[in-house]
Amino acid sequence: MRRWRTLSIFLALVVGATLLAGTLSRIPLNKIWAALRSVALWQFGVLVLLSLLNLTLQVTRWRMLLRAQNVRLRFRRLLQIRLAAFAMTYLTPLADLLGEGVRAYLLSRENVRAPLALAAAASDRLIEWTVHITLTLIVLTSAAASGALPFQSPTLLIALVAVIVLILLVGAHLAAGRRVLGPFFRMLRISNLKALKNTARSIDRFEDILADYLLEKRSVLGRAVLLSSLISAITFVEVWLVVSFLGYQPNLTEVVIIQTILIAVYAVPGVANVGVGDLSGAAIFGALGLGAVRGVAFAFVVRAKDLLIAGIGIASLLWLLKGNSPLLRNFFTSWLSQKNHGSTS
Repeated sequence: MRRWRTLSIFLALVVGATLLAGTLSRIPLNKIWAALRSVALWQFGVLVLLSLLNLTLQVTRWRMLLRAQNVRLRFRRLLQIRLAAFAMTYLTPLADLLGEGVRAYLLSRENVRAPLALAAAASDRLIEWTVHITLTLIVLTSAAASGALPFQSPTLLIALVAVIVLILLVGAHLAAGRRVLGPFFRMLRISNLKALKNTARSIDRFEDILADYLLEKRSVLGRAVLLSSLISAITFVEVWLVVSFLGYQPNLTEVVIIQTILIAVYAVPGVANVGVGDLSGAAIFGALGLGAVRGVAFAFVVRAKDLLIAGIGIASLLWLLKGNSPLLRNFFTSWLSQKNHGSTS
């Protein structure tokens, strides 16, 4: 398993470096540098502050959901955990998507039971992504209907209707006291695997939490949805600001398209993300007629901002673990062990 982990890291480095070199070989470096120099230091600072504001709102929503489950922790501690999770997600080539596993691990160190810790992090993320995907589809469907996109509106309209119907069906199922994912796991006998029993319990707890929000704590769910809408709006503003700093005023449709591609790039672990982000930036900006140079510069600016926040996250992780070397080793061992168990499913 250790050899496979080492090989995967090496392959991620090779893929990322190859894509980065290939992208930069087709675009003059002096033009990229000129585009980057057009972004003033104060503008970059505004972008960082806006990202930190967004992260603070995410922690506010998470804290609200935790309080609904009778888990009360200081806001500062939750912010430190969220920053640490972001850092580990962004910098580690084997990271869990968006750091839910890291959040759950650090939360369990605050005397929160592991199934509840993971379920709370997952429900927080599910609410955010459901709202964000719905808003994205609404904007793109409206743009397609007005002829602003090169394909027919029914494609996105069908996708939007499918998302809404899926949300309603799952919500009705949970509100009726029936599980959705748990029976599927048991049907496949996945929950019988020793390594995944905790995961199965977390899934059951996750569905219990969602049902609780739908039946007993709708006001909490409503506030979480409103916060998620605000977070999505700020995310779109971040994209608009970066593109504007690079000398182009994008419309809402262009912002949403760029943000959608950016989300897809974030699904690629940090190491390989280096090349994928630049290639994607060049491709999508070129397709929108904004110029490949501006796309690569956009990827560089976003990466610089994320690396700065990830640095703050590493400092938060060291603070949470008190700089204890054995504890750090235990953290990485437990975390990677959980990930490896998940990957063998």
